[in-house]
Amino acid sequence: MNLYIFEDKNWKNFLPLVYTRPVFDLRTGILKLKQKIEHNFPEFDSGYIMRPELEALYQDRFPHKSINSIEKGTHLFVNGSIILNSDLIEKIKGLSKNDGLFSKDTCLAFKKKLNKSQKLDSTHVTNLIEDVKLTQQIQIDILMPGI
Repeated sequence: MNLYIFEDKNWKNFLPLVYTRPVFDLRTGILKLKQKIEHNFPEFDSGYIMRPELEALYQDRFPHKSINSIEKGTHLFVNGSIILNSDLIEKIKGLSKNDGLFSKDTCLAFKKKLNKSQKLDSTHVTNLIEDVKLTQQIQIDILMPGI
């Protein structure tokens, strides 16, 4: 199982800071959002799902990472704009296959089994989220920056 950190449709709320980078590449303190997520899920290999216009740049920067390409299997997807706390980490780790964790209409994380490898970017991740909404949706209340 892999961890995929994704941008959702709310990336525009972070403009102009994200013209040239995905939301999860923003710094909050000493670490970037993606580093905080990866630090809390060390058992997973991580990949990124971002806007198509950033894909080539980030593939060059991170040649060892999966960028907008997802392997067959069950994976954990985490919204790259969230700031994790211990309660949220435990809820994410407790997700079962086809479960999604939402705050209002914003997907924070979901676990999904893919039957085939696929190319996917942030504009298509909404389809995966919609599939999760049809199965198990867990609602929580948290403060989301920029949303």
